[in-house]
Amino acid sequence: MTFPRFEICLTLIGGLMLLGCSPSKNEQKTSQQVKQNKGAEHDHASHEGAHLHYGAGPHGGTVIELGGDDYHAEIVLDHDGHAVRVFLFKADAKTPLVTKAADAVLSLDANKKLILKPIPLGDDQAGHTSSFELVDETAVEDLYKKGFLHGDLSVPVGDQVFKSHLDIHIEHGEHKHADHDDKKSK
Repeated sequence: MTFPRFEICLTLIGGLMLLGCSPSKNEQKTSQQVKQNKGAEHDHASHEGAHLHYGAGPHGGTVIELGGDDYHAEIVLDHDGHAVRVFLFKADAKTPLVTKAADAVLSLDANKKLILKPIPLGDDQAGHTSSFELVDETAVEDLYKKGFLHGDLSVPVGDQVFKSHLDIHIEHGEHKHADHDDKKSK
């Protein structure tokens, strides 16, 4: 029995349509749905080096696990100060964790690394720090334009280097870009 070409093509097209119309695992959300879910604890188990977000930290940034649940880091993007800051905490995500580390590294991709230098806080002993900072207007503006911070954070604590994968989505807030445009035009 032979089938006309038309029937074969129709059968193939119908089969492809059924495959293409299956429910997507990557469902899109409206901006209202994203706002409603903002700040909720969520698991990024699909990412290598998965971690949990714990919502806003003491400095208004995003708290993530660092080294399992033993340590935490708070990532703060300061648009007005043109800075990226990392604050280290012990397991409770509140008590500062001090280290002798010379820097913390945010690896955004294979070619882009942000090196954050220690900024000792008032309670930190000489040669120790619980926070790191990079002031770089271009880097911070690029992160805000992208709307996310994806990459890896590496911080030495004691004899170990702790790493965590970052998947932080940035809300623009109410800053104006006119001040940036004015600087470029002068």
